[in-house]
Amino acid sequence: MRQFTLYENRGNNRINYPYFIDIQNDLLSQLDSRIVLPLVELANFRDKFPANLCPKVRVDGEVFIILTHQLTTVPIKSLTHPAGSLVEYRNTIISALDFLITGI
Repeated sequence: MRQFTLYENRGNNRINYPYFIDIQNDLLSQLDSRIVLPLVELANFRDKFPANLCPKVRVDGEVFIILTHQLTTVPIKSLTHPAGSLVEYRNTIISALDFLITGI
């Protein structure tokens, strides 16, 4: 499992959150869970949060919002359908996490 891999959400909440980004460092791959951030389609995003907390990303030409404030963990066994990589958004994702934790 690679950090910043995008996975299809195959759980019951997949309609609301179709993807997860694995943000956990690869050095911790022996753990049986991964830290992820959910994505929501821009068209379904009604809340108002700062862009630096909930940045936009493109997946297959569609715009999604990363819900950094909904950081969670999932079992590795639920991350079975990789859908690409968001490594090009690495700095944006780390900045959103920094804003969530430090407010800066």
